Amino acid sequence: MINNILVPLDRSDTAERMSNWAATFAAQIGAKITLLAVVDPGWLSMLEPIGSGRRFDTGGSTGIVTAAGSTVGATAPVRTESHTDIEPGFGGHAIDQAVQTAHGYLTARKKTLEANGISVETEVRMGDPASQIRIAATEFGAGLIVMATHRQSPISRGVMGSVTDRIVRTSGVPVMAVHPATLDTLEVAKSGVQSVIVPLDGSKESERVVPLSADLAKSAGAELVLLSAIGSGFLGFFGSHATANLNRVAFTDHLERIGREMVPPDVTITVEVAEGDADDVIHDAAAKHENSIIVLSSHGSSGLKRMILGSVADKVIRSAERPVVVVREE
Repeated sequence: MINNILVPLDRSDTAERMSNWAATFAAQIGAKITLLAVVDPGWLSMLEPIGSGRRFDTGGSTGIVTAAGSTVGATAPVRTESHTDIEPGFGGHAIDQAVQTAHGYLTARKKTLEANGISVETEVRMGDPASQIRIAATEFGAGLIVMATHRQSPISRGVMGSVTDRIVRTSGVPVMAVHPATLDTLEVAKSGVQSVIVPLDGSKESERVVPLSADLAKSAGAELVLLSAIGSGFLGFFGSHATANLNRVAFTDHLERIGREMVPPDVTITVEVAEGDADDVIHDAAAKHENSIIVLSSHGSSGLKRMILGSVADKVIRSAERPVVVVREE
């Protein structure tokens, strides 16, 4: 069961809209959310020269700890990467301003979401955004990271773009990628997530996402849609030759068996087998099941290792107008 959802923010309009939806989804499945801002010293170095900072926890006292042990700006505690010291006089003003801006933004977001009954925590960190997001997800026990697929502001350089790709490729925590265009669809939906779509290609690797998908469906009170595609010359969602040899009846039986063996009996299951290319079949299923999310394994039976923002997953994120959860191969 997912108890905490990590939501990295960068003060963009897209991030704010995404956090609103993430909070609504968290409430639906009974989870809290942690809002995260990462101040990237590499980005600030373009404004003022800085050194590097060691990881620290001020225990709730003040803000940035300098090499001499003094503080710059009394704010909430900030965690930075291990490895260096921020030298006095180098970039202090830019860092202090960025940290205070991040704290202020997250505090405002927290108040807005809590006014709607959402349980919210906030965290500000300093360092490489992708690294800090992964670390925070582990330390806060997040069961899901929700990120948009591009950025619109520089407070955390790349958090809404290339960093999303890096997180999906390296995170041990499932990542929900939300394309900005998808937010238009999500914001008009008033009933929450109603379907969890799980594309399967006949491989054991693709079936790894079934327990998580079933848990999400159960927590949200949604149906679980087990989906596969077949067709002339079709080699499966990720190029599986085994899938091409399965006929519709056999594959339907296979999906029904997965449902019996891997899904709790109190979860409503729908089995769908359709002809066509993988991304087209997923797109059509998403259009058919309004207010749905899609859960994909990062690895199919072809041995595909390049995950999101490429291949089928990229096409699905761009075209399905649904949030896509990617579970990385261990």
